[in-house]
Amino acid sequence: MTGMVCAVVVTHRRPDELAKSLDVLSTQSRMVDHLIVVDNDSGDGSLEQLTKYVVDQGLKERVTVMIFLSTVCPISNDYNDRMSALYRELTAKGVQWLAINANQNEPWSEVDQHRQQASYPFQVWKD
Repeated sequence: MTGMVCAVVVTHRRPDELAKSLDVLSTQSRMVDHLIVVDNDSGDGSLEQLTKYVVDQGLKERVTVMIFLSTVCPISNDYNDRMSALYRELTAKGVQWLAINANQNEPWSEVDQHRQQASYPFQVWKD
């Protein structure tokens, strides 16, 4: 078999649906080479569920957590410390991390200044 298989799972406050999606992935005849999970920090146990799945399936280096950030959104900024803690916890387990700012009204200089002020231990990419 040639080629790579990549699965993208998008979730937000839907842990039951996330569990179903992960169960289906684990029963495929061809295991995914890379799993990308897009979650806006649901805070409902989804991340813990994902972490267990990653460990159980031996996917550590094949998972990317993708988060979207804003420099001015109060909800996003309320999670600054949590995102930093999750980054440290998950990257220590081999999970890849991708933080993106996709807001047109937030220039790169503002994004980079915000990253420094928030003391993010990760790079933030600008879309």
